[in-house]
Amino acid sequence: MADEIEKAIRSVLVADTDVNDLVSGRIYPYMRQQGQDFPAIVYTLDSTEPAHGLGGSLSLTRANLAIEQWAETYNEAKQLAEKVKNALDNYSGTSESVAIKSCYHDNDSGNVDISPIGLDRGMSSIDSDYVIWYIS
Repeated sequence: MADEIEKAIRSVLVADTDVNDLVSGRIYPYMRQQGQDFPAIVYTLDSTEPAHGLGGSLSLTRANLAIEQWAETYNEAKQLAEKVKNALDNYSGTSESVAIKSCYHDNDSGNVDISPIGLDRGMSSIDSDYVIWYIS
């Protein structure tokens, strides 16, 4: 199941002290929980693609995972994105019974979310894409 790789990556991030010191466990699937503090991480599984060989389906799967690193300032979002990249880029290992064979950083884009409430501040995010090969 695809949610296995999401849980595995979340566990890797929670276990990384540099990341978790900043987010204190605020790592969410799909959307940040309303009312929670910043910085925070939101991850979304964009796609999975099982590998196939001549004999049929292999146990290896490619996943494309989007990770948004949210913070109150752009510089804080960039700092968090760098910590996440240090934790995940070139990662291999077993997490949540998923054998991650390779994980690599694909790209980043920066965003500032302007609040619709005039007196409220906007938030910044760095949106990163990762490619993960895994066996579950």
